[in-house]
Amino acid sequence: MLTWIATTDYDVAFLGDVMELWIGLGRYSTPLTAEFLAWVSAEKSRRRVFFLEGNHEFFVVRHHRDAFFQSAENELVLNGVVLSHGDTAQGDPAHLRFRWWGKSRLAHFLLRWLPGAKAIVRRLKRNFECKNALRENHYPQESVEHWAGECFRRHPEARRIILGHFHCQQEHLLPDGRQITVLPAWKDAYQVGVLNLANSKLVIENWRNLAGGT
Repeated sequence: MLTWIATTDYDVAFLGDVMELWIGLGRYSTPLTAEFLAWVSAEKSRRRVFFLEGNHEFFVVRHHRDAFFQSAENELVLNGVVLSHGDTAQGDPAHLRFRWWGKSRLAHFLLRWLPGAKAIVRRLKRNFECKNALRENHYPQESVEHWAGECFRRHPEARRIILGHFHCQQEHLLPDGRQITVLPAWKDAYQVGVLNLANSKLVIENWRNLAGGT
């Protein structure tokens, strides 16, 4: 898909969880993360590349911010459209505590210097894989709408929110006309969202259909 994107004139936004687990510290670099960053660096001069950290990424923005046109740990606003990974919308206090701790200065220090940190990371990766299999069976609609209300208050100019994270496509049309869209998981059906920033129109499509011109 990245090879195809490189032949187009699309800007591209990655909404997080690009890798099953990506820690942006040098000792955790893998051939896959290096290849992805090389692609981003090559394309940065040709298109805008946006990146949002997911709950499977730690310290990527802190250490690789310059690789992207624009990046953020939580959310970006593009012409009235809020982009976010979406995990903070699930309303689970335990998850929010883990997210806060996992991206803290203490976690950064331990991941960088603790001798057994790599073994802990391997266990964390297995835990993520198990949770992914269960997520699509539980979609917290009320929590997402509550979070979206707070997000719209932070960004009163916004008319639409686009999220990932939940591995299932969802649409919410609020009474005032503002819209929340949760994108499906890319790896399940290779679907992507194509957003027209001029009118906030979003089309969800298998990227191979786009590549084929259908």
